[in-house]
Amino acid sequence: MTRLVVCRIDIRDFGSWHEGTLNLGGRGPVAIVGPNGSGKSTIASKALMWGLYGKAAPERMGTATRALSGRAVVRDGASMASVQIALTDGERHWLVTRTRKPHGQERIEVLDGATCVGSDQGAVDALIGAPYDVFCRTVVRGQGDVWSFAEAPDSRKREIIDTLSGGLMFGDLHERAKVARQQADMDGRVLSTRLDDLRRRISDPAAVDVVSCAEDWDRDRVVQLARARADVDAMDAQLASARADEAAAAEARLRRAEVMARRPALDIAPYDAALAPVQAEWTRLDRAREVAQRECDQLHAIEVGAECPTCGQRVGVDAPIAGKQVAARHASADLDQAAHAAGVDLKVAQEAHRGARAWLQQATSAWGAEVAALPAETRTPVQAFEQAAQAARRRVEEIEAAHNPWREAETAQRAARGLLLAEAEALAELRTLLAREEAGLDALVNVYAPKGVRASLGTATLAAIESAANRWLSVLSAGAMSIEFDPHRETQKGDQRVEIATTVRMRTPGGMVERELLQLSGGQRVRVNFAVDLGVAACFARGGSLALSLLVLDEAVFSNLDEDGKAAMVAAIHEAGVADVVVIDHDARISGSMPRSVEVEMVDGVSRWRTQEVP
Repeated sequence: MTRLVVCRIDIRDFGSWHEGTLNLGGRGPVAIVGPNGSGKSTIASKALMWGLYGKAAPERMGTATRALSGRAVVRDGASMASVQIALTDGERHWLVTRTRKPHGQERIEVLDGATCVGSDQGAVDALIGAPYDVFCRTVVRGQGDVWSFAEAPDSRKREIIDTLSGGLMFGDLHERAKVARQQADMDGRVLSTRLDDLRRRISDPAAVDVVSCAEDWDRDRVVQLARARADVDAMDAQLASARADEAAAAEARLRRAEVMARRPALDIAPYDAALAPVQAEWTRLDRAREVAQRECDQLHAIEVGAECPTCGQRVGVDAPIAGKQVAARHASADLDQAAHAAGVDLKVAQEAHRGARAWLQQATSAWGAEVAALPAETRTPVQAFEQAAQAARRRVEEIEAAHNPWREAETAQRAARGLLLAEAEALAELRTLLAREEAGLDALVNVYAPKGVRASLGTATLAAIESAANRWLSVLSAGAMSIEFDPHRETQKGDQRVEIATTVRMRTPGGMVERELLQLSGGQRVRVNFAVDLGVAACFARGGSLALSLLVLDEAVFSNLDEDGKAAMVAAIHEAGVADVVVIDHDARISGSMPRSVEVEMVDGVSRWRTQEVP
């Protein structure tokens, strides 16, 4: 897992501080010293926890004491408290900012570089990899002690062990098993009620009429089906007749169309056009012939020796009239010939005209007779007959598909009678299964009890705590001390409970000896308690996803220790394998044991740095 390092903690108007910055940056141990009440814990453990989680225990970090939160974190007279925590994994940089006004809401912002990745507590938990309670148990050791696991009463030890091992969930499983057993009893009562209801329904005398009703329904169905099928046959016959009529009508319409398409047609206009000029020419020539004939007749009456009707003189042999007579006779003869030819042409044209009209009249009469002989047009409603036939077939299908409801009721009656035995057998089987389930739940109750698997998990967890504690204790005592937890059972007032005895093995000039924890000196007890509690913290960190590489030891770390003990404690801190270890203590002499140290003082009620950090 990539470990996070706290680069710095910036606070403003938080607790007793107006402003201040604690630089860490993964540079190993650092000591923060100063008199009691100077604000050492405020700028380190309290600012760290409040900035990340919005609350911090005022004295004993990680215990059940009332947490410091709300407007209590705002310095008196200030308008807003602010804590900024800068973190890095070497490549990426985060900034967690939490602010609080005396009478306003808290605000939180998590920046990944310049990008806001969250504005709620979930974003912080995801970044740190642990919620508040786990953070308390793994990062911060408060003033006094965290748990004093080695000297804690057995009830407290079991609580911590159950938290680490997951044993707390077994109580919930036990309750679920009891609820399941109660549910099984309820199911049995419901089934018994169902069985009584079935018996009552089977004995109902009204059910015997179902058979006769079913038979009557079948007979009615046969009659209705016969009628419906007869209707189908009748509709099919009518449809076939209609289709035949429609086919004949279609053929007649086709024949009529063919006859109508052959209607005689003759254009008389050309005949009229040809007759008109011939008639006009003959008329003109006939009139001219008559005029020439009259003129000829008049000239013929004037002979030689006769008196000229014009001038009254005697016509001589050489008179001009003789020439006119000859010319008139020639002209009359020419007109007679032309008129005769025109008459012949007129006769031909008239014959052609009469013949065309006669043919058209005859052909039209014959065509009219053919049309009159055609049958009259008819329309047969085939679509209506088809719809009627389809409706009749659907009626047959509906009758055929219909299910006798009384038969279903009869089947249901018979099934109900058999259902009594079937459900009775099922009820007995279910009761057997419920009994087995109850036995299984009883077994689970025993398994989930403190003396079952819960105890096995607790034993393994206790061994893990013991192993981690001995690694620390080996450093703290230069290999001269080790600890052993001995869980054993004791019976008190009929209730069997587990007692955890703490035995310390010590190397003395006379050899290895065993001592009870209460038999140790104050300094030895400090080392043992410190080692055990850090072993518990290691188990918490190992079981979670904590990403922060930091350890804050808030006072009482060096209490009751001689110089050798303090040196051993410093050696343990140096070998903790943590990026930053912050040691908070009122003893200024601790500064000489740490590679870096700063000093805090209180001036006019405001905390401030008294000395700069040692390089």
